[in-house]
Amino acid sequence: MTDLQGRRAIVMGMDSEGRNQIIKAQVPLAEMYRYSTSLSSLTSGRGWYSMKYKEYQHIPTEEQNALLKAYEEATKDEE
Repeated sequence: MTDLQGRRAIVMGMDSEGRNQIIKAQVPLAEMYRYSTSLSSLTSGRGWYSMKYKEYQHIPTEEQNALLKAYEEATKDEE
């Protein structure tokens, strides 16, 4: 759960199914990059996850500014 919270996740709940723990959370898609590697590392290869689209949301202002700056630098190099 700590790893998910570091990825700006909103944890919706946690359930048990036999010996498995199921965490339901809403996580921005951009934060799920390389999550499979992280989860495998955290669970010694036993964990798995699935995703499905829910909705679009606004990103935090500081993240938006960082993306705009990266975009401007990338287009500046192309000129």
